Amino acid sequence: KTWGVAGSAFYSKFRVDEAAINDYLSGTGLSVSADHWQYYGVHFGPTATVSLAKNTVMDFRALGGISHVNMPIVELKGTDGNGGASLGTSSEKWTDAFSWQLGTNLRYNFDPKFFLYTNFDFNYMKPTWSVNNEDINQKMGVIDLTVGLGASF
Repeated sequence: KTWGVAGSAFYSKFRVDEAAINDYLSGTGLSVSADHWQYYGVHFGPTATVSLAKNTVMDFRALGGISHVNMPIVELKGTDGNGGASLGTSSEKWTDAFSWQLGTNLRYNFDPKFFLYTNFDFNYMKPTWSVNNEDINQKMGVIDLTVGLGASF
């Protein structure tokens, strides 16, 4: 009733803010175009449920697992004197990384089989890619907030 095992399968995709990168490169004669970050994976771990009131419970989770992570494909372009010609494009790179998730949710059971809930999760990973014999890593932290309607089976 209090302890359990939780699991999560996930997929996320995030665009790159090209405008911010190009603002940073302003005046260098360079610009970039980039596609996206994306990852997918699974987490498993313990969960605990605490009763707060007659129809209200809170769950806590600490999950760990593996993520398969893709870094953006980036094209570097020259803008001075060469009409925006491509100076090079990175290749698609994937890597595996340990990832973890801490989360909690608050549930209000308005019926024995149905409930309202709000959820907060923090996901973190630090994948490393080898590019031209050099390791490049990226800290990736994501906060997920959810509000919804649920059903118990």
